[in-house]
Amino acid sequence: MLLSGCSLLLVDAPPAQPPPPPAIASCTSSRVPPVIDTMITAVALGGVIYFAQRDDENAGLGAAVEGALAVGFGVSAFTGWRRTSRCAAMRVSSPP
Repeated sequence: MLLSGCSLLLVDAPPAQPPPPPAIASCTSSRVPPVIDTMITAVALGGVIYFAQRDDENAGLGAAVEGALAVGFGVSAFTGWRRTSRCAAMRVSSPP
């Protein structure tokens, strides 16, 4: 459940070194997966707040599940933003 983010599954990291010209780095520069992960993280954090304010016996479990989702998708979003930014920078620094 913690590692089910779009960015971890769909974003290819750039290579450690840029390829020699005229090759272009093979990586994901689209920011759609980290945007989706960020939105899911925000919704899950809202769920944590919702369950934290409830006064029933399952509220703690609900908050814990939502918190786990927020952490998992948050890590995935962070990873996706970092990978896509590095990819975009690598592609700009090595023109075709």
